[in-house]
Amino acid sequence: DPLFRVGELGLGYEEESDLLILVAREQVSEDQDAEQARVVRFWCTRSQLRAMSSWGIDVTSRGRPLCPQCREPMDPEGHFCPKKNGHNH
Repeated sequence: DPLFRVGELGLGYEEESDLLILVAREQVSEDQDAEQARVVRFWCTRSQLRAMSSWGIDVTSRGRPLCPQCREPMDPEGHFCPKKNGHNH
């Protein structure tokens, strides 16, 4: 299980060390205090971040199958299809 859902991603660069920082901030609901959101920071070299982006492109290109009716991604248990009046496949 994930520790939290990411609601915001940020990217920064520190010129002196030639390192990039990837910041992932927890998604919070309207009734939660945004200041208490959990944050993870990853310091990376350029080659590490390039490798991660290539991996991300590869993973997302595999993706979930698309619904033949509405072309939206389907979960294993089906999905809400507007063209089928909300019925699961």
